[in-house]
Amino acid sequence: MKQLAIVTLAAVLALSACSGGDDDDAGADTDATTTTVDAAALTTELEGQLLTLEDLATEDSLDAAWLEGNVQEGVDIDLPACVVEETPAGALAGAEAKFVRDTAFKLPSLEEDLAVFADAAGASAAYEAAVARYDGCTPEFTFEGATSTGTIAPLALTLGGDEAKAWRITVTIAETPISITSIHVLQGDHELSLVHVDAAVPAEADLEDYAAKALAHLT
Repeated sequence: MKQLAIVTLAAVLALSACSGGDDDDAGADTDATTTTVDAAALTTELEGQLLTLEDLATEDSLDAAWLEGNVQEGVDIDLPACVVEETPAGALAGAEAKFVRDTAFKLPSLEEDLAVFADAAGASAAYEAAVARYDGCTPEFTFEGATSTGTIAPLALTLGGDEAKAWRITVTIAETPISITSIHVLQGDHELSLVHVDAAVPAEADLEDYAAKALAHLT
């Protein structure tokens, strides 16, 4: 049961992101123009700005390698809406990257979700909405009919970007302690999130490194 709980939570937190659509602005007079956003091109550009396996590579030969992928099949768990990362409303496009360690439990896992907006104000609004969502979060998980309520608290990390905030969720599911770290960063007209899941408490330096590398792709 412990193994299933760990793999299950890692699976469901390999969350999906969706891309945006067209942004049309047409006036009533003959001088008005229509601007169409090429969401597919923006998504492709965002995908080139995501974390890569090379970013996560470790020099320690004893560490399990990172792999691209997630494990979402056969999951019987309900997540609190506050931990589900999706492309924010108003985004022009979004992209995601999902990674797991090459271990029996596929932990730790790491997901990045990246969105771009028409301007910095749109990205800021999405960031503030994410902060409000986590600050008001009740982390209640239901696994195979059994409900577990965890704790959530802000996590003091050294993060870059225009604004940034992190939270740590701790929950025990089927007698297995799980540590979930969520990070949101605002950078210009981009808003990004990182979700790290493990059965152990991760080193803060590692989390800060992931965030720094994610930001480096935007500059």
